[in-house]
Amino acid sequence: MVRATLKYERQKEESLKKVKLEILQTTGRMDKIEVYTCEDGPEEDFLILVQDFKDADRQFNIRNAITIDEYYGKFRECMKGSARDTWDKIAGTVAWRTTMTFYENLLELVKEILGEDAKDNQKDYIRNTKKPVKMPAGKWVRRLKTINNIIKLMGDGAESLTEKQLVTECIAPNIHIEWKGYFKLSKGHRSRTTQEAKAILEDIEDEYPIEKLRKNVRNPKGNFSRNSQESGHRNKCRKPGYDPEWENCPDHKYSKVAKAKAREDAEKKKEEKDNFSTEKQSGYRSNDSCEIIDKREHYG
Repeated sequence: MVRATLKYERQKEESLKKVKLEILQTTGRMDKIEVYTCEDGPEEDFLILVQDFKDADRQFNIRNAITIDEYYGKFRECMKGSARDTWDKIAGTVAWRTTMTFYENLLELVKEILGEDAKDNQKDYIRNTKKPVKMPAGKWVRRLKTINNIIKLMGDGAESLTEKQLVTECIAPNIHIEWKGYFKLSKGHRSRTTQEAKAILEDIEDEYPIEKLRKNVRNPKGNFSRNSQESGHRNKCRKPGYDPEWENCPDHKYSKVAKAKAREDAEKKKEEKDNFSTEKQSGYRSNDSCEIIDKREHYG
């Protein structure tokens, strides 16, 4: 199993806590900014904190409003527990602080908390992990995009996957096997964005719920089980524009209709062959009789 920092199903669902940062702008205005905080909890909470702090910096121009030492301090206020202790050790070794050293120290902090291979492990996870059965398709795709956006915070040079890569490398290979035929027929694997792929998956999910598809199991004789019959599920033919169940599809060589037609054709061929043999034998007998009569007339 791939060790990933973020997973589709979170172990901790309660809402994250926030801390208020007071930033005195150069104009004299005091901004009170709420930023997510993290304690000794899931590593995902730490990454959410980092992302939220960066977003707040861009929105309120924090770095230009305060000194670099205050900037270091405001980031420290967002952390508690072992994360804050690790930050103090890293920041304490910097003799001359600048914006560049802050982001270098931040990358070092991420490495200490997540490990060196975090970004590679996370990409392996979203490429090779199947969609959870009980998670709705729309929620799964949204969660996938959230994880992908956070990958760029996982180390120096970390990059998120493109929209096309998410579709071809993460969504198409990892949907339920029962949906893959419908997804391909709908050209979902050619979607240019995750939004297009999500819309197709949601339509498939509405028409073919995975729980019902998995109840539609055949027994060794090839008949529908009682559960599938009682559920009223229809196993439609996958031929585009063709609605009946595949067992009634004349183009499917294993369908009931095709088998019945094959038997009928075989019986017709056998009947024609028998008739031909009978006629042939009758013809030989009539020719022999004529020859005997001719011989009797010849010899008087």
